[in-house]
Amino acid sequence: MGGSDGNYQITPKWAKENVGSLLELAYQGGADLYVTTSRRTSRGTEQVLEALSEKYPCIRYLCIASRDPYNPVYGIFGIVTHVLATEDSVSMISEAATAGFCTGVLPVEHKKSFKRVLEASALSYAERKILTPKRLFGIPKFTRAIDNFCERGLARWVKDVTDLSCLPGKHGLEFCEAKRAAEWIASNLSAEGMKKGQAGNSRNTDG
Repeated sequence: MGGSDGNYQITPKWAKENVGSLLELAYQGGADLYVTTSRRTSRGTEQVLEALSEKYPCIRYLCIASRDPYNPVYGIFGIVTHVLATEDSVSMISEAATAGFCTGVLPVEHKKSFKRVLEASALSYAERKILTPKRLFGIPKFTRAIDNFCERGLARWVKDVTDLSCLPGKHGLEFCEAKRAAEWIASNLSAEGMKKGQAGNSRNTDG
């Protein structure tokens, strides 16, 4: 679970309604849950999670990131069969995809501001091909990134937390963001090295 930022907000009310419903489903189905928050998670939302963890023994582990420096994410990836992440945590969705999971994405509340109007205008222009998708910003930009994951079979939106039948668990695809980033760095370093080599050869020839 992420938290509030300039675009999104995860309120105690949202956590009580959505996480509460998810926990009831897990409890009835005999599933175990491992939950971690973000440093952006509000204190009020943390308190709701702590209260729910006392009510539902199906929460086998709860890490409150604001108080615990330990990062349990990769350990969680190693023992679970399915992963859910909130909409604001695009980096977590990417990490889960790299770990082999088709991540269920939970929509959260969008903050209301004049920026939303500008974002909607940019999205409208992009849909009419007046602007390129690269010019999107704010929520539409992150939504597009998540949609791209969904199109590739790496994530799925979960509109109803009481129906998780759409989640396949592991995606079984060749996808590794770390590997792709390393290959990009290596190819660019190689290209830069070739340019320097050609420049050096040119100077030697001129000399």
